[in-house]
Amino acid sequence: MAPRASWRCCFRPQVAEGESPVGEIVQPGKGGELRDVEKDKCTEDSANADLFARLQCRPIRTDGDGMEDADDDFASPASSYQTCFSEQDPLDLSGMSRIYRTSSAVSAAEGIASTSQAIGDVKWLETDLGRPPAQRRTRLPDPVQELPGINLWSLIKDWIGKDIHKLALPTHINEPLTDLQRRAEAFETSELLDEAAKMPAQSLERLVQVAAFAISMYNTIKRVQKPFKNLQNSTFEVVYPEKGLRAIGEKIQHVPMVHVFHCDGRGWEFDANDEFSMELWGNHAIIRPVGELYVKFHDGDEYCWSTVPTYINNILIGKRCLDHRGSFHVTCLTSGDCFRCKIKEPIFGKAHHDVTGYLEQKGNRVEGVQLSGKWDAGIAAQFADGSKRQIWTANPPHVHPSTHPFSLWALHLNELTPELKEKLPPTDDRLRADMRLFEHGFYHEANEEKLRLEEKQRQERNAVEAAGEPWQPRWFVQVPSRRGFETWRYKGGYWEARETSNWAECRNIYGPGPKGEMPPEYPL
Repeated sequence: MAPRASWRCCFRPQVAEGESPVGEIVQPGKGGELRDVEKDKCTEDSANADLFARLQCRPIRTDGDGMEDADDDFASPASSYQTCFSEQDPLDLSGMSRIYRTSSAVSAAEGIASTSQAIGDVKWLETDLGRPPAQRRTRLPDPVQELPGINLWSLIKDWIGKDIHKLALPTHINEPLTDLQRRAEAFETSELLDEAAKMPAQSLERLVQVAAFAISMYNTIKRVQKPFKNLQNSTFEVVYPEKGLRAIGEKIQHVPMVHVFHCDGRGWEFDANDEFSMELWGNHAIIRPVGELYVKFHDGDEYCWSTVPTYINNILIGKRCLDHRGSFHVTCLTSGDCFRCKIKEPIFGKAHHDVTGYLEQKGNRVEGVQLSGKWDAGIAAQFADGSKRQIWTANPPHVHPSTHPFSLWALHLNELTPELKEKLPPTDDRLRADMRLFEHGFYHEANEEKLRLEEKQRQERNAVEAAGEPWQPRWFVQVPSRRGFETWRYKGGYWEARETSNWAECRNIYGPGPKGEMPPEYPL
C-alpha cells in the first residue's frame, strides 16, 4: 500500500526520519516548457515561475503502524508530496504555484461512453426526470434535541501527539451537508453560464460572464461549520429542472481526498476536479485546493480556472470567520485570453472580500477592461469604452429559524422525499442516516451512526485492499491532462441507470456493516 500523508497536531507536516527530499525541482526553460523532476514528475504554471523556486517538495509518511483513518475528520489529507511555503512569507499566495503528483492516466478512449447528446442538450427536460416537484422546502426541520456545546480546548488536549487521520470529531460541529453538496452550491448562480452560452464564442462578453461565475462561487463558501466528509464512492446528484441543470458527483479517492463533479446546463457543461490539503497554523487553518474547474459551451469554446486557498480564522480564540485570498486566472483555452483575478488580503479591516481582475491578451494587459467588486456581494465590469455593467449581484440571505444559515438553494440540496428516495442509488449523500438524523436534531444518535459508518468503511476498505482489489470510481475515469493536473471525466451511464433503477454495480455504503450492524431508521 502506498504511504499515506501524515499530519500531526504540532501544526506542521512531519517528514519521516531518514527521508530525503524529492529530487531537484527544475524551473521552466525558455518558452515556458516544463521539464521533469528527477524522481517525481511535477508541473507548474509557467506564469508563476518566480514563486516556484520558493516551494519545497518533500515526502510525508504516516507512522509505521499503517492504521487506517477513522474518517479524516479534521484534516483534509494532503497528497504524498506536500508543498511548503517559505518561512519568510508563509501567507503570500498571489500567483501561488503548486506541485502535483502525476500518475498513469487511463486512456480517454477507455471507459468514457460515447453519447449522442450534445453539450448543453436539455432534451432530458422533456422526460419524467425534467418534471420539478410540486414544492420544495424553505426551512430545515425543527431540532428534537438541543445542540451540544463545543469545547475545542478539551478536544485539542486529546489530539496532542496523535496522527490527525486517526481522530474522529463529534457531529455537532458539522452542518447537514457533505463536501460534494458544498461543491453543488456553486450552481446557485448557474444563470451566469446560461447567459454566457448565448454570447459569441471567444468573445470578451462571454469571458466576463465566466469570470463572474468563478468569483460568485466563493459566496457559497463562507460558513464556518464543517461539512460531513464523504465516504469513498459516495455520490450526489442534482436534478433541478427549474434551472435546466442536472449534475452528478463522486468521491473517487480517500487519501488524498479527491472529489469530481460533472454538470449539464443550458448550452454548457461543467467539470470539477477537487483535491484538498489542510494546514494548521495555531489559531487559523488554511485549506489549499488543487485542481482545475472547466466549462465547455455548445460551440466548443472552453474555459478553465483554479481556486484560491480558504482561511478559517480564530479556531481557538475569538469568533470564527472564513476568508479567501490569493490569485487565480480565468482562461479561455480556445483563444488564450484570460482575466487575472485577485482576492485581496484585508489590511486593518479594509478591502475585506475585495476582488479585482484585469484582461490579458497574448501576455499583455489590456487597459481599461477590468472587474471589481466583492466575492460575497457582487461583481461589475468596466470596458475599454468606459462603460460599466453590473454582472452579478448576490442574492439576499434567506431568513429562516435554524442554527445553519443556509441559502434557499442550499436548503434544497439535502431534501429527501419518499418519491426521490426510491430513485436514488444506494451511494447518494441524501441516504446517509447520520446526516439525516443530524438534520432533524437527533445529535446523539447521529454521532453513534457516524462512528458505525466509519468503522464499516475502514473494515471493508482493509478487506478489499488486502485482496488486491481496491475500490474504483463508478462514474468517472481518469484521462490525460494537458495542463499538468490529474483530470477525471464523467464516463456516462448514470442517468441511464437511474431511469431503470439499475444500481447493481454500486456498493451499499450506508447499509449493514461487516458484522451485521444495521443502520438506524431516520425521518424524511
